[in-house]
Amino acid sequence: MKIISTVLYIIKHPLNRHQKCKAFWRFIKWQINTRINPYPIIYQFTEKSKLIIKKGMTGATGNLYCGLHEFNDMAFLLHFLRKKICL
Repeated sequence: MKIISTVLYIIKHPLNRHQKCKAFWRFIKWQINTRINPYPIIYQFTEKSKLIIKKGMTGATGNLYCGLHEFNDMAFLLHFLRKKICL
């Protein structure tokens, strides 16, 4: 049942609206990787940052599947913390 709820979460996530297949594919790749590789895996997260994830890191894998796991909270923080350009 947990897998079904995870897949539904991924498919319904706002950042996956136009890329449901890509998001589902990231989920499948992660599930396969964690079964054959016991070590942390490094993923490119943004242009200037990487995400180091190992099995059991639910929030981090949520970011891998969806971009921003807790979309509303994280989007607010990203907007609030961005550099302001003063003219």
